[in-house]
Amino acid sequence: MSDWMLRLRRMVARKVPRVHALDQRLRYMNMASMRVQGVASEQRANRTIVGIDINGACSYAVAHVNIPDPLRLEHRKDESDCHPDDPRWSGFYLIEAHASKFWCTPPIPVRSAQGFFVSAQASYPFSLWIHSSEWGIWSTLFECTILEGYEGPAMVHPLANVANALQKQKTQWNDTNAKAMLSSMHACMGSKWSADDHAVTKAIWSMHHMPLAWVRGEWLRQWHRTMQAYPDAILCYANVDSMHWSIDAKQYAQSPLQSRPEWGNWRTMFVGDRGVWLAIGKYWIARNQRLVHHQNAGSHAPWRTKVRHRVDTKKYPGYRPWYSTCVWHGLGTATILVRKERALVQHILPTFKSVQSGHGLTALQLRSVAHDRLWKKKLWFLLKRGCNEETQNP
Repeated sequence: MSDWMLRLRRMVARKVPRVHALDQRLRYMNMASMRVQGVASEQRANRTIVGIDINGACSYAVAHVNIPDPLRLEHRKDESDCHPDDPRWSGFYLIEAHASKFWCTPPIPVRSAQGFFVSAQASYPFSLWIHSSEWGIWSTLFECTILEGYEGPAMVHPLANVANALQKQKTQWNDTNAKAMLSSMHACMGSKWSADDHAVTKAIWSMHHMPLAWVRGEWLRQWHRTMQAYPDAILCYANVDSMHWSIDAKQYAQSPLQSRPEWGNWRTMFVGDRGVWLAIGKYWIARNQRLVHHQNAGSHAPWRTKVRHRVDTKKYPGYRPWYSTCVWHGLGTATILVRKERALVQHILPTFKSVQSGHGLTALQLRSVAHDRLWKKKLWFLLKRGCNEETQNP
């Protein structure tokens, strides 16, 4: 894969031989993706669990979304000088968002510019960096003020033709190599493959941040559409370009979520009736006593898992086992909330009964790793016992 990344960098270097010094200022922008473990368990009889994701999200952005010309970047200090909704321009903007324009239940789980999750229901404004492709949805859901920006004339991504060619190869011949190349190419201009001592291996941050920013914008658009279609829907889980929803079973049977298999569109991954989510990348979805979808932290064996939460204290010496998880309603992430953001979340200590029923439960603050492990383990075993081992997917 490193050879493939180097080839992509050489292609970019031929088309973008020089980069403006302002590009380096974009390196430390917090362009965090949507990663939410909002629900621990959903096993009520009247609910349907639906998983959706964007088909080839980041590669589609490379092929179809413009970036700012890295050589012609300009720093904008005044909102009147910015062009977030002008297709002739592309850029990144630090915005201050107020949630008073759109009130929602549960709150939209978004990250602030400092990297912490905040509740979009709160009257306290928060700031974050967005790409111009996201401006439409952010200005729809929030009252937004641009604090500063870095923008330039819009240009096609230097690897757009490569992405289109690989997608055609993948579609026509079901090429697994093309699929792997597509899934990784958006990251080729980031820090993992960069080195400042050679022109070909220098990172271009205005190019690197765009694909995931576009995905975040599409994520918010789909979140908004789903909440409008199913007012009592609950977001159980989200990871970058995917969502797991709990929807009233009768309502979903009458009006299923729209699914389109084309490149860059939202498609349905699974439909289930019970689910358990232990962490990002660790979840199990069942239907009619059969496991229909799962992720087990990279393991192909569905049930061989450790349900405890471990942190290497030598690697993270300042780690404290305080983090927020939401069950049934609200926002959640494994992070330490700062004082102002902590006040936005209602915290109660969990019990297995409260987690299982979900009545009146908005959010949890788990005071120890041991406490966390006990009720998550019970939820996981409850789902496993209800599944027929002989009908598990491989």
